[in-house]
Amino acid sequence: MLETDTLSVDEVGASVGYDDSTSFRRVFKRGVGLSPSAYRKKFQRISQIARPLEAH
Repeated sequence: MLETDTLSVDEVGASVGYDDSTSFRRVFKRGVGLSPSAYRKKFQRISQIARPLEAH
């Protein structure tokens, strides 16, 4: 969702079951090594570039 949706980080956390956005951010960073917003910045562009290639 962070790669493809425009939902806020808080909305993404809520949609995957976290009522507390701080907990979501902490667990995400521990598991991935990046904050959700840093992850989005890094991988959202890659997702946008790859999407047209998938159509072929």
